[in-house]
Order: sequence, then structure tokens, then C-alpha cells
Amino acid sequence: MADYVQLINANNQEGSFLRAALAIKNDQFQQAKNYINKVRDMFDSELTAMATESYERAYGAMVFAQQLTELEEAIEYKMIPERRTRIAFLWSRVTFMPGMPKTFIFQN
Repeated sequence: MADYVQLINANNQEGSFLRAALAIKNDQFQQAKNYINKVRDMFDSELTAMATESYERAYGAMVFAQQLTELEEAIEYKMIPERRTRIAFLWSRVTFMPGMPKTFIFQN
């Protein structure tokens, strides 16, 4: 994955998002937070513009915003052992669409 991520521009949303995920996997939490914040900065005006246009246009952006939040939860899960049970419980209560595979609880 690291080889693939290095080929993607770090100055766009996808590149920074993937670098954040890779940093979490490698326990580089501050670096991951920096990438998440970078994505949010790039994403903020885009999401605002889409949300004013229509729900359909903003839906994909809202899903992406949720994914950023999940990356932050993964950081918290790995950094703060006392919160793991709570976070795992919250992740287990995610509502899935029929036929959609459930994702696995984040592996430490």
C-alpha cells in the first residue's frame, strides 16, 4: 500500500486521506492527524458548495466526511486503550444496508 500511496499527489484529498490511513496503520498518529486536517481544509469549501446545491450532490461528500471521522476514531482506538470497548461497541451498532458486507473491527 505504501508504494501505491507514494504515487498519489499528497496535495489532493485522496492522497492525503490514504496517507492518513497508512500513518494510522504504522502508528504515526500525529502525522495521520495532520493529513486528516489537511483533507478537511481542502474539503470544507467543496462540501459547503455541494450542500447548498442539493442533497444528491452532497451525499458522496458527506460519506467522505464520515470516513474522516472514522479515521479519527481509529486513532483514538489505537492510542487510548480505555476507550476501545466503547468504540468497538459504537462500530458494532453501525446500520448496514441489506446485502452490504459488514466491515471488521479495527485490528490493533
